[in-house]
Amino acid sequence: MKKIILIIYSYLLLFLSPFKTKTTIYSEKKLIDFVKNNRMSLIRFGDGEYRLMFSKKGIHYQGYDPKLGKELLTIFENYDKFKDKYIICIPPFFKNNIFWFLKNRIELAMCFAKPRLLFRIKQNKKEIYGDAFVFGKGKDDIYSSLWDEKEKIVLIHNDEKWVKIFNKKYNKKAIFIKTNCNDSYKIIDDIEKKVLNVKNIENYIVLVSSGPMAKVLVYRLSKRNIQVIDTGHFIDDPLV
Repeated sequence: MKKIILIIYSYLLLFLSPFKTKTTIYSEKKLIDFVKNNRMSLIRFGDGEYRLMFSKKGIHYQGYDPKLGKELLTIFENYDKFKDKYIICIPPFFKNNIFWFLKNRIELAMCFAKPRLLFRIKQNKKEIYGDAFVFGKGKDDIYSSLWDEKEKIVLIHNDEKWVKIFNKKYNKKAIFIKTNCNDSYKIIDDIEKKVLNVKNIENYIVLVSSGPMAKVLVYRLSKRNIQVIDTGHFIDDPLV
């Protein structure tokens, strides 16, 4: 019964903004080329971030913190100001019409109907966006070009074993900085300091896998001309 109610509620939200928009969302290949050619940082937003920003509720690995919610909102508010520093990535179907959702998986409407509506009403500044699922399963040949030619890499993760796997897979020697598995936003200041303490950090590419905290870290560091990529769990648990 609860699922039926949620489905109905989700489609009601879709009806509030039923048409396709002209929002520009770069596809995976175009996004990666754009980031590489312009030495941009990359920030991905999903349903969890929208829950923290607007519903003021946490997710299973990150509790709600009003400061976190505010910093996530600031990333959008300052997008036009720092659009030479970072690109925001959103689910590509945020621009699609309601009929697209009717033809596709119901689960997408259940997860993203509210974030889609909130983005359209509150955040779409007609800027360029990227595909938030660029680090999904089976896309390694696209996104790995970000670091293929890089010798200086920092990888932020909650488990060093995945950094070892990364180094072996890509023949790299990434510097490891450990973050929390849960509630990593609590230690964001400490993580930021550790990154800034890396000698000649401006010559590195920083890959961060740390949930909602990663978005804020990318925003903070990109303003210091450090290239940071919010990869999500591309190495240990890639999205389907």
